[in-house]
Amino acid sequence: MKQFKPGDPAPKPLTPMTEEEIMSTWVDKENVVVSVSCVSFNHEKYIKDALDGVLAQKTNFAFELLIHDDASTDSTQKIINEYSLKYANIVKPLLQKENIFSKGRRPSLENFKRANGKYISLCDCDDYWINENKLQKQVDFLDQNEDFVIVGHDSLSIDSNQIVLNSSTLPERARRDFSGEDMIRLNCWLPTVSWVFRNVVDLNVPEIIHVRNADNFYTSIMGFYGKSKFLEGNYSVYRRHEGGVWAKINDDLKLMYHVHTYIMLSMYYLRMKKNKYFRYFLQKAVSKAIKALSFRLLFKEFFIRVLFLRKVMSIYRNMLLFLFDRKI
Repeated sequence: MKQFKPGDPAPKPLTPMTEEEIMSTWVDKENVVVSVSCVSFNHEKYIKDALDGVLAQKTNFAFELLIHDDASTDSTQKIINEYSLKYANIVKPLLQKENIFSKGRRPSLENFKRANGKYISLCDCDDYWINENKLQKQVDFLDQNEDFVIVGHDSLSIDSNQIVLNSSTLPERARRDFSGEDMIRLNCWLPTVSWVFRNVVDLNVPEIIHVRNADNFYTSIMGFYGKSKFLEGNYSVYRRHEGGVWAKINDDLKLMYHVHTYIMLSMYYLRMKKNKYFRYFLQKAVSKAIKALSFRLLFKEFFIRVLFLRKVMSIYRNMLLFLFDRKI
């Protein structure tokens, strides 16, 4: 595979096969092995790249493409309908008339509920895959290694002008396998666009709907089901653009979301009576919040409180002097 570096043109999306070509190599056409979950909202500019990457996959097993659109106001739903007509046996759309995310429901969970596959794969509709053997390699590994619950890989990041920003979305320390305990404690990282995981994990828990970055929540829960595998190679592209969920959020708000996720994880583990992890994530939330306070902010708070305390003490002193009938 070609190696990309910052400043290079982004790799071109894969060319999709016809439905007949895709299904011609499936050994068992009746039983779905992988459910690919794609979630969209106003992704008319990018959704074709995402769907084409899935429909270019060469596999010896059946897969389905579950597309959940959360009431897009652009032409996203029209594009999805075009694909569902061309790939009637593979593409399974769920098109909302009202936005459910704004009502406290998570679109990804709606796809997970209807997944028929032994495994679930993720691809947001503004990202795309660039290796036609991606799914086959990941499924082969999971089939042969039952102690692993998830397998992922690295990803390129690109900008809205189709230029490579980084040849990797992972720090060097994350380019390895992780234990289940590492996953539970979130001491690991796999790009969500790379995920293929076993469809045995109960991710439909009430606390998840209250967090913005649900992938951390999913990762922690998966750790109870096995380990994570890192495959060498960039098989996907993560797109950074102004319409992206995280691109709209400033650093302070991102920090708040992380702290909130830790709090909700602590509440989840408290409910599950896993007190060790309840205490761990509660401590992590407090520690994250404290470390995020800049020295300038701390100094400002300290200065304000000192002035306030001096004023209170002055008032208190005057009251005492008045009570004892002494001059100030």
